[in-house]
Amino acid sequence: MTYIKIYRNDIIAFKNMFLDKKCIPQNKHELSIRIKIYENERFNSRLFAISCFAPLLPFVLVPLAKGVLIYRTWMPYDINSRFRFWITSFFQTLAASLTVVIYSSVEIIPAIMMQQICAQLEICMNRLMNLLRLLRENNDTINKINTFRLESKLVENCILHHVYIYRLKKKLNDLFSLIVFMQFFASTIILCTVVYQLSKLSVMSMKFWTMFIMLIAFLLQIFLYCLFGELMIERSLAISDTIYQMNWTMLSEKTKKNLIMIMVRSSRPIVLNGASMITIYNSQIFMTTCLITAVTIVILPLTKGENVTLILRTWIPYEINSAFRFWMTYLYQTIIVILSVGTYSAVEVVAAVMMQQICAQLEICMCRLMKLPQLLREKENNKIDIHRQESEFVENCVMHHVYIFRLKKQLNDLFSLMVFMQFFATTISLCTVVYQLSRLSFLNLKFWTMVVTFITFLMQIFLYCIFGDIMIEKSLAIADAIYNMNWTSLTEKTKRNLIMIMVRSNRPIILNGASLIPMSIDTFVKILKASFSIFNLLQSTT
Repeated sequence: MTYIKIYRNDIIAFKNMFLDKKCIPQNKHELSIRIKIYENERFNSRLFAISCFAPLLPFVLVPLAKGVLIYRTWMPYDINSRFRFWITSFFQTLAASLTVVIYSSVEIIPAIMMQQICAQLEICMNRLMNLLRLLRENNDTINKINTFRLESKLVENCILHHVYIYRLKKKLNDLFSLIVFMQFFASTIILCTVVYQLSKLSVMSMKFWTMFIMLIAFLLQIFLYCLFGELMIERSLAISDTIYQMNWTMLSEKTKKNLIMIMVRSSRPIVLNGASMITIYNSQIFMTTCLITAVTIVILPLTKGENVTLILRTWIPYEINSAFRFWMTYLYQTIIVILSVGTYSAVEVVAAVMMQQICAQLEICMCRLMKLPQLLREKENNKIDIHRQESEFVENCVMHHVYIFRLKKQLNDLFSLMVFMQFFATTISLCTVVYQLSRLSFLNLKFWTMVVTFITFLMQIFLYCIFGDIMIEKSLAIADAIYNMNWTSLTEKTKRNLIMIMVRSNRPIILNGASLIPMSIDTFVKILKASFSIFNLLQSTT
């Protein structure tokens, strides 16, 4: 609710984007598509609202039947009298009902927006399928020149509509990626808790069925997000199928090339990603966690009272019986630990910094490509000079894009083996740290030292994975940048060059650990799963 309140104006602006002229139905069939989607939205919203209200009834009625309040909370008055008890119960019932109403209204918004995008994709497919029919209807009444103009105009409208849909997709991710991530994270924890509670309850108890209905409600919410996300992917990929299934052999060469551009872009679907974002402070956070780990390692021996020991258990070539020698050795080891941690954090972040540099180059390349039509419009030279400048500009963009892929090859040659060894060692370290944490008390300072160490190891892997994921995303976004520009005004030669860039961009830039482990969020999740699987194995064998 707070998130919706903060971004209220942005969400309203996003909703109003569907009122653009490109999105408004132009015939009865398109209108029927929109009406069908609206009916589906109402049905799914009601279904989700019912699933949210279903657990509310036993949640409210069971405590009242026992003569207790719904919520265990402090009251500024005595509730011994029946009148005060029922007034308080009514107030708490009203609060619970309002909470469910707000929750069911807010949480369904991303699913509704995904259905709206699905509707626009269906309308776009319908317009492409009707392209030849409209041309045949006008072929008898107008000459070939006007037919060619009409064909170009219709295709241009379809292209602008398709580009606009991808802008809707970007806005959808900007607005709802974080809320979807938080919702999935919270729902996963709640599902685990509910299933655990169900395993402890009797099937005959009312609480069991209350928890069971709650489980269905949370599952339905996740299912709606995933279902409409899957439909959105399917519809966006179906654009290229629609183009290929039409009788495109009758179209002009220019139109065929424009349709190829749409097909190339449609090969990458529209996806809603949960929390596909990053801050610029991750390297600093990693170095901070390393420093905190060093400080806790240095302080830990000092907490033992009179039995203070050195930080590192090592052979010393002299006696440390005197206080002076002991504290000088302690100071020396403190400096060694801090320098080691500083060197470690500085070296381990190099690969992540290089990935950020490649991301910067990809963004520069996208910026140059997006400005191509604008730069050409600003030139007032003759057509020959404009075409020459256009060719030179595109050639520079192509060379820049090729050079970025050379940087990627050099990155893999330099860091792939190091990243592989680092991931292998960190996975084992994570298992060991988690195993040690399970055997320590919360009140023990060593426990918190291990917690900070655990966070440091996680942060290190996360840095590689998140910047690797961003590098993949940016390299794939080159095709989006080309498709979102006004490429219909460019020459045929330039379009062919841009198609080559788009085709190459479909294979992203990836940093692989020893050509085996790709740096991505998916890899980060797999490493966490592997670490905790090994931890469970260690627990079961001891």
